[in-house]
Amino acid sequence: DGKLKKDMKKHAALNKVGHGLHVVDDVFQEYSYSDKVTDLVADLGWKDAVLPQSMYIFKQPGIGGEVTAHQDSSFLHTTPRTTCMGLWLSLHHATLENGCLWARPGSHREPVRRLFVRNPDYFEKGDKTAPKMIFESCNVKTQADEWEGKMPTNWEPPESKGLYDRGFVPLICEPGDLVVIDGSIDHMSLPNTSEKQRETYQLHLIEGPSQGITWSPRNWLQYPAGKSFPSLAKGVANRKRKAEEAGL
Repeated sequence: DGKLKKDMKKHAALNKVGHGLHVVDDVFQEYSYSDKVTDLVADLGWKDAVLPQSMYIFKQPGIGGEVTAHQDSSFLHTTPRTTCMGLWLSLHHATLENGCLWARPGSHREPVRRLFVRNPDYFEKGDKTAPKMIFESCNVKTQADEWEGKMPTNWEPPESKGLYDRGFVPLICEPGDLVVIDGSIDHMSLPNTSEKQRETYQLHLIEGPSQGITWSPRNWLQYPAGKSFPSLAKGVANRKRKAEEAGL
């Protein structure tokens, strides 16, 4: 019914904070525009990365739910090629008990299966009774069609046999580990059934317009007209300039 459970503190019910922590908060900017992030992104081949979004995910003990199988490029789509990459920073031990990531090796070679787009009935035709966002099929056939937007059968922990059978593997992480997620890779996470925290900070970047890449105007996330996504390189330069001005 949307109400807090009895005796639950409000902070313990938070699911997510997003999607512009890298824009408005100094602490998150310090990491998001760090040399480590910049060097990694460059080593992976991005030439002019920009940062559309960031998220702090809580995955609260006992109530943090599963996240169904998906590809990040379904939600953060670019043309003429997909360039989305996620940087998933583990802030606690991520285990089979508290809802670690699962991913399917090799699925980064598969096409994007569907797109999460702005509904033209709402945004263009003015039908305010229509949903704002809809999923649109890309009309491709992969083995993942069976579980697209849901959990594969027999996924439930602790055995999770259905995940192993379909090629998924758990990604156990220590605090400070970083998981790099290609925009096409099939991944999910299971519920946090433990009493332990499993918080993460996640950055999503794309290749910038200087590399001939266009952010889809149909994506759910759109900055105001005339405002562009923050440049990773410019963000690093600004961070260093501020540090010099502060005498650090």
